[in-house]
Amino acid sequence: LPDREIGGLIEDVAIQGRDTKSNISGERQEPEATIALISLPLYVLFFSAGAGPVPWLLYNEVFPTRIRAKAVSLCTATNYFSNAIVGSAFLPGVTFLGLGGTYAGYALLNLLGYVFVKELVFETKGMKLEDIEETMLEKWAKNKNAST
Repeated sequence: LPDREIGGLIEDVAIQGRDTKSNISGERQEPEATIALISLPLYVLFFSAGAGPVPWLLYNEVFPTRIRAKAVSLCTATNYFSNAIVGSAFLPGVTFLGLGGTYAGYALLNLLGYVFVKELVFETKGMKLEDIEETMLEKWAKNKNAST
């Protein structure tokens, strides 16, 4: 949807209360457009209040002081690169998979991320940076010994 149509849809829903199935030019809208218009800001709100800041906090804690600046720079670049991929893949995803299929794909990626965090990321609350490094080295050694 072009920006003026999104603005018109917001105006219809929020201010004038007109039929939400028509836009500013009187064309009929798909219900998915209204759902996306409502759910996307809600997603951003809940993500920002929940899991959004976690990576920024976590990778400042898990790297040893001697490599922290370079490691955080690499993590930040990876984060922005990943966001660019997700953003640029959305419209092609909608074209090939439909809106529901695209969101299902993103939900699957979130599920994989959840499993990754549940299995590999440990709680760092109240730990000193040196203790975090020691715990990570212990877990790495344990996993290395288990795989050999």
